[in-house]
Amino acid sequence: MESLPDWVLVHGLAALGAAFAFCMGACAGSFINVVVMRWPLGMSIVAPPSRCPVCGLRLAWWQNLPVVGWFIVRGRCAGCGVRISPQYLLLELIVGALFALLWWQSFGGTAAERAREAGLGWFAQQGFWRSLPMLVSWAWCIGSLVAISMIDARTFTIPLAIPVISTVVAFAAAAVQGWMPHPGTMVSPLPAASMWMAGAAIGGLVGTIKLAVLLRTGVLRPGFHDYDQFVPEGELFANYPHARREAVRELGHACIVLVPAVVGGFIGAFLGDSIGNTPPWFEPVAASMLGYLVGGGIIWAIRIAGTLAFGREAMGFGDVHILGCAGACFGWIVPLAGFFLAPFVALVAMAMFAIASRKGRRRELPYGPYLAAAVLLLVYFRPWFVDLGRLAFPGIVEGP
Repeated sequence: MESLPDWVLVHGLAALGAAFAFCMGACAGSFINVVVMRWPLGMSIVAPPSRCPVCGLRLAWWQNLPVVGWFIVRGRCAGCGVRISPQYLLLELIVGALFALLWWQSFGGTAAERAREAGLGWFAQQGFWRSLPMLVSWAWCIGSLVAISMIDARTFTIPLAIPVISTVVAFAAAAVQGWMPHPGTMVSPLPAASMWMAGAAIGGLVGTIKLAVLLRTGVLRPGFHDYDQFVPEGELFANYPHARREAVRELGHACIVLVPAVVGGFIGAFLGDSIGNTPPWFEPVAASMLGYLVGGGIIWAIRIAGTLAFGREAMGFGDVHILGCAGACFGWIVPLAGFFLAPFVALVAMAMFAIASRKGRRRELPYGPYLAAAVLLLVYFRPWFVDLGRLAFPGIVEGP
């Protein structure tokens, strides 16, 4: 009996991996459904178990299976017959597809080959087990961005705990990845951080933690802390009358982060002259911390500058956390490029909404989902964006 061709084995194994990733993503999508529905209402995302919101019938385990469960009950509650929103099914399918595409892009198929051609084949070079920490970090961030977008689109608010948890997961994964064997020269898929960058990242993170403690303990007041005293419920937050005053307050907060970052950068540069490059075991953590500061910093800077210039809140602080967690997971290039890509994503979306409004449907979205969409586009189509950058800036853009 003749053996199967190599391409069948390679692509067949990749397809099996993608199918497994889809199942994991569908399970994650099922949990994200719970988060999206319960978190804005202040409900626990753990208890009680899933049940019908109308009659309270608790779902059996087989009715709660991702994707197939919706078809088993035919989109209706088995108790009262109320229609179950297809959002549950669609979100499970979308997150499952995103996880499967991440696997396929990383380990198999023409997408992985395309990534290697662009100099982005770190996952394929490492293999599954040796890249598992970063793979978990990326998948977690992708799921978090989906959850953030759904909640922000529904409520115009971003639960900061979601991007904060994603950031912590990214730091932990980067720390573990630094101790994993790496056959190539790249320790992680994140853009490398030199010693001065690592020093600046450490200093900036120390300043961020200090600022968080000062705000948490009440030593400092957060920006726009009294907006509810001036803006009646239902009116735009941008109508707050003391925006410039609060922007100056946030500028002082930013200095608490910026000063130690500058000091850390000088210390890192000095140490770099003595010991050379960033140690491989620390490089992924440094790159993750740097990405967090760059991603959050660029939005925070625009928020402060725009508010000072126009006298109205320029961007929500949740947007700062979106790009911050994206930078922690994907490195500093993705949030920086995502910041410039997001307006074009918003223009396309608004054009689609304008067409829909002619048919009697009008929908407006906050800016958070556009930022998240821009990040996801860069993650999944990075080789094409790298090629575009090489064409636009030859000799400058070489890929991360």
